[in-house]
Amino acid sequence: MSLSQDQDGALYILDHPFEENMISLSLISLTKIKNTDDIAAMKDPNNWEKYDLSKMTSFYMGGNRFEVLTDSTLLVVGTSDSDPHHVFSIVNYKNQTFTPLDYWPNDSTPEALNGEKLMAYTAYCGLIGNGKGRFLYWIENKGKFAFIFTVDGTKTNILSQLYDDTIQISGKPKLPIERIHCCADNNRIYVLQKTLNSKGEKMEQLDMKDPFPYGNTVEVYDWDGVKQQIIHLDHLGQEIMLSKDGKTLFLDSGYNQDGSDPYMYSYDLTARSTKSAANTLQANKSETDTIHILQIGEKAVDGEFFDLQGNKHRLYDAFADGRYVLLDFWGVNCGACIKSESELDEVYKRVKGKLEIVGINLDSVSVWQRNKRSQQMAWSNWSDGKMFKGEFRNHYYDYNAYPFFVLLAPDGRILWELSGYVPGGFLALADVINGPQQDNSATLNLAVTKVDASSSGTKVRFRIYTLKGLGFTIARDSYLSANGKKYKVTAADGIKLGENVIPEVKAFTVTKKYGLYINYCDFTLTFEPFETLPENFDFKAGDGEDAFVIRNISLK
Repeated sequence: MSLSQDQDGALYILDHPFEENMISLSLISLTKIKNTDDIAAMKDPNNWEKYDLSKMTSFYMGGNRFEVLTDSTLLVVGTSDSDPHHVFSIVNYKNQTFTPLDYWPNDSTPEALNGEKLMAYTAYCGLIGNGKGRFLYWIENKGKFAFIFTVDGTKTNILSQLYDDTIQISGKPKLPIERIHCCADNNRIYVLQKTLNSKGEKMEQLDMKDPFPYGNTVEVYDWDGVKQQIIHLDHLGQEIMLSKDGKTLFLDSGYNQDGSDPYMYSYDLTARSTKSAANTLQANKSETDTIHILQIGEKAVDGEFFDLQGNKHRLYDAFADGRYVLLDFWGVNCGACIKSESELDEVYKRVKGKLEIVGINLDSVSVWQRNKRSQQMAWSNWSDGKMFKGEFRNHYYDYNAYPFFVLLAPDGRILWELSGYVPGGFLALADVINGPQQDNSATLNLAVTKVDASSSGTKVRFRIYTLKGLGFTIARDSYLSANGKKYKVTAADGIKLGENVIPEVKAFTVTKKYGLYINYCDFTLTFEPFETLPENFDFKAGDGEDAFVIRNISLK
């Protein structure tokens, strides 16, 4: 459920059920209440205008914000699931239609990751207007990204790009990113810079010293995007809000490390001390945590756990019989965790005896033990009872989120890490384990399934998985590299090089209620013959920044 008000003060309540990552898969209804100054009148259903939206086509709506445009239309962050190449849409709640706007970020994300790109630009985002036709859009937790825009028909006119960091998208390498939170009135935009840990220390990389980022610096802009002021607050917080008259700024402390309830600070924006930024943070400079966060290529650390029956286990026991190990840090109420389970279950069957999945639950022991899904898992389901404070977990990642996956080789080396769920990535993992030895960590949904090297050329057979309707492109300048030399592609079978290809063969359905259908495409590329046969080689689909890459493909 989301709330908004128009310029006359009428309250709009948009009912849309949330899945994980603040994404709604449908719209249910809109309720409009005009008399917001009279509590009794507000509570009387006879004073409500209610519109049924349940017959609208399936609709991805990100976040929990929308803006009222007219007496029949809303501006929302979201789009139809049949046309995901849009961030904004206009919903006409009276005739149950929507019109997607033209904005789609040009950030070089491969087509195969368009679903993850849509999530990154719509989940945990913000949208607010100034009542004069201008809107502010920002992303909360994937990077420092915000702009001011207007709407002209189906066109999005960006007036001022306040921040333009590269956005973190699941399935792509992790980035050192910052976070912001915004609020605004009709005259000013306030942006909280969340770059500190709870001790007031600058974090060089996202969440490297604390589960959540905090801030005490607020940048103030006008609606032309011109910076007017910088305010330094005397406390740390995670969100800011404005009073109705725009004279008071509220700072929400958010998550507190000591487990105490969040609290609210207020700042008088008309006071001289606030205007001059006289209040500065006197942070506690005690020593920081020095737990080493493991990187790809390093060896896994061991840990002790217990299962639902109380039996003790060690991680290293899972490598028995030369198995790969997939660590799955999960929570019982995590939507992405729930979605991933059906694909994981399928993969576990396909690679039986070659891969052990080790679920590390991060809930309290009592919640974990009572959970029905927890009791039905086919793979190892363990806990150390320490939730997000466990040293084992903090060696792999140290921010409070799940799911987080780590693939370990039979010798214990970290092969890849993944934050979130990428549909099709685990199916490709099964192909990797059952196929030639390879490292597909840069492109999890693409796998080499067969290699045939001869004096006439090298044939490499691939399989790629995408969500139904999404495509991919293999560049014309793709090549293999070995012993310092490149070997160009000479032929393609099953695809056309340089053209968008949409996989059409059904691979798997991720729990029917989510409507996630995974397709695959098999194709073969022929390359110039190797001068001398190498032990292994690399594949790269051109030299573009986001080109598909698979490394260390074995000829054995």
